This record gives sequence, C-alpha cells and structure tokens, in this order.
Amino acid sequence: GQDQQWEDHGDPPGSGQLLAVFDSVSRRDLTAYSDGNASRPLVERVPRAATVVSTSTVPEVGVTRWTLSNGVRVILKPTDFKADEVLILGTSPGGASMLSPAEFAKAREATTLVTEGGIGSFSQVDLQKALAGKAATASPGIGELTETMFGRASPKDLETAFQLMYLYFTAPRADTTAVVAWKQRVRRWPTRAPRSRPPTPVSQPRKDNSKTLEPQRRPQR
Repeated sequence: GQDQQWEDHGDPPGSGQLLAVFDSVSRRDLTAYSDGNASRPLVERVPRAATVVSTSTVPEVGVTRWTLSNGVRVILKPTDFKADEVLILGTSPGGASMLSPAEFAKAREATTLVTEGGIGSFSQVDLQKALAGKAATASPGIGELTETMFGRASPKDLETAFQLMYLYFTAPRADTTAVVAWKQRVRRWPTRAPRSRPPTPVSQPRKDNSKTLEPQRRPQR
C-alpha cells in the first residue's frame, strides 16, 4: 500500500506541561457521576407477602401445586433442560376477545408501549442501568383469550424478576418521549406489498371474508 503521510503538529508536550495539567485538574471541585434512579431499589414499598394455604403434588410428572392466600395458583415443575435458569409464565383468562372493536385496536400495541415506558420511577434507560449485571427479565402480554406475564431469571436474580412483574402490574410508567420515539421507529419500518401469483387456468378467485369476521379475527393489513 501507499505510505501514510503524517502531519507535523510540533514537539510533544514535556513532563512539566503534563504535570501542570494534572495539577490544575486536581484543584477542581469535581462532582461524582450520578446514574439517576439506577442505584435506587426497584420496589420502594415492599408489598405484604402472600402465604401458602394448600399444597398438592402430581408425582407422575414431578409437579407441585400451591394455592396462595391471594388466590394465585402456582404450578412448580423442576427441569434439567438448562442450568441456572428459572422460567415463569403467569396467565389469567380474558384477553383481547373481551374487548370492544375500538379497544382491540389499542390492545395490539398496549404491551409494547408499556415496556417502552419503563416501570415505577424508572425510565426504560434507567431500568436497563439498574438491571446491569443481573440475569432477570419480565414482559406482559395480551393474547386472544388470556393475559400473560412472562419472566426469566437466574436463581440468584429470581427476586428481581418477581419485582419487575409486580411493577408491571402495579406501576406501569407513561413516557410520552418514549412513545414518540417508538412511533418514529415504526414509521421507518419498510412496508412490503404482498406477492401475487399469476392466475392459472384452474385457479378461481378466492372470496375475501375478512370484512364479515369479528375485528379480533380479521387479518392485519
């Protein structure tokens, strides 16, 4: 390749000049870096713990069932699929099928906007800082027939995953700035027109029944 041509910026600073810079910095009143909410606890007020009111087992499949005092039913299944990981899936009946047509359109993006806004006093950015070094996540969801809450964590960070789920239930955070940023990203997504195949002698046009379906059953366009 060709030889690089270096610009001549003069002689490098001497030791006296460098020491003078260090001395001037040491005399300044420097403020320690603050990471905002990242160092605060996720849950400021710990809720009252529920108690186990009944226990049963299904030995054939290695399942333990607990009923808690708050009405939650827990099914515990130890596995050896992956070491150092706990998966949590909470469900309740209902989902988008219970909504009106106007509400259903909003429900399609509801959980996305909830997670974009953060939780409690933590913005999404502050939340990522607070979770740095921890293996814990949680995400809410709305299905057609159920509402869901998914969690994943290492055993040592399991409490953090439960805290995240608790805050998504009790303290979702509305963040106008995050919503605007999300809308801008959506507008930049490429749109693809559906591919069409040339008709064949034996093909017949298919009737579009989507307009007669309930809004929850209509395909997205």
